[in-house]
Amino acid sequence: MRRKANFTLRGRWRKRNAIELAWILFVAVVPAARSQTVGQFRQQGETAFNNGNLDVAIAFYNQAIELDPKDANVYIARGVAKEAEGDGEGALADYNQAIAMNPKSSLAYSNRGDIKKDRGDLDGSLADFNRAIALNSRFSDPYCERGFLKNIRGDLDGAAADFEQAIAFGPKNSRAYYGRGVTRQAKGDMDGAMADFNQAIGINPKMAEAYIGRGNVKRGKGDPEGALADYNTAIKLSPMSFQPYTYRGYVKSKIGDISGAKADFVRAIELNPQAQKLIEEHGYSLDGTGIVRNPKN
Repeated sequence: MRRKANFTLRGRWRKRNAIELAWILFVAVVPAARSQTVGQFRQQGETAFNNGNLDVAIAFYNQAIELDPKDANVYIARGVAKEAEGDGEGALADYNQAIAMNPKSSLAYSNRGDIKKDRGDLDGSLADFNRAIALNSRFSDPYCERGFLKNIRGDLDGAAADFEQAIAFGPKNSRAYYGRGVTRQAKGDMDGAMADFNQAIGINPKMAEAYIGRGNVKRGKGDPEGALADYNTAIKLSPMSFQPYTYRGYVKSKIGDISGAKADFVRAIELNPQAQKLIEEHGYSLDGTGIVRNPKN
């Protein structure tokens, strides 16, 4: 089971009210618990997960764990669902439990390493990725995630090498192509970055990050219309992400759509206050009527 997935349906699921959710869980889970096996609950959980119904997926995994509390794979699956739901603490606990039950699970170490990376524990993250690779040297995911970690640390050559390995062992791993694209862009290889972002989108057309990356390359190449199209797509796929609003604001400012740029900057800051620092680093600031562009930028 892959750790990463896009959850464009997540917001739609969240709009369902508590009564509807309770009824779904009662109908789908409680009667079935009398006769179903662990494998059946896992399969139903995976189906719900793939449909973006995270609460239902977790409920099915809970039932599987009740029947067999020593199945490490179910804890991993539930950890993935919890992580997608935004429960990093719960996901970390599930990955820890999976590792305690099966210390040779490369997937559990890889997933836990990614959680640690997101939480800023870079040393712990690196140790987990290294362990995952030692357990299964042909597993694409830990190479890919270690590549992102090396990017964070500024080791672009090391990151590029890891993404190459990730692609070699997982030629359909869209995240690995995206990561290599980010690395190539940071190293100034815009054509290579464009090719990788195109490849990532071809494998996974719902990967918002790849559209953002490609939009940034187009913006750098002087293609504002192409950049806007990619940022628009990214916003449709991930409307709660502040980055595409920020970058779209830059483009709108460049083409003279000042009110549109301000609206995008305001929205980006609403979604994540850290966006303001990013906007200011690019030479923009907001005032009462619009945006102010630093002439040095």
